[in-house]
Amino acid sequence: MMKKVVLVLLFCTAALTDSYSQTKQASIKELFHLMQKDSIIGRTLTSMMPTITKLTQKGDSTLSESDRNSLNSKLQMAKELTAKMQTDEMALYDKYYSLKEIQDLIAFFKTQSGRRYIELNQKIQNDLSLIVKQKYMHEIMQMVIENKLR
Repeated sequence: MMKKVVLVLLFCTAALTDSYSQTKQASIKELFHLMQKDSIIGRTLTSMMPTITKLTQKGDSTLSESDRNSLNSKLQMAKELTAKMQTDEMALYDKYYSLKEIQDLIAFFKTQSGRRYIELNQKIQNDLSLIVKQKYMHEIMQMVIENKLR
């Protein structure tokens, strides 16, 4: 009889833990969606592509179809990598935040101040992206080109 009680308790604990984990994972996904983390990096990479293409052109020549395909392939690889990074980031949220804290963050991002934070954060990131393009992209591309020549 005691074995049955222990087994039932273990089963219930496992079921509750799994349910809690799924709820927490769903909450983290909702939080990332509210924070628009699911689209910011992809948009940034896509917006950088014309600049990268322009900077990799040699003189007045345009990129060959092969080079364009190579750049597009690398962009796709970068997008896939960012998806993996986001999975890792979600795991870190799961590790460091309790379900209650995640729910509090969700509640905040649903408020006017939370939405304003997201709006301004996106503008800040867009401005930063422009600064990177204007000030640092040439240097980054030089490093890429030098690495390609090796």
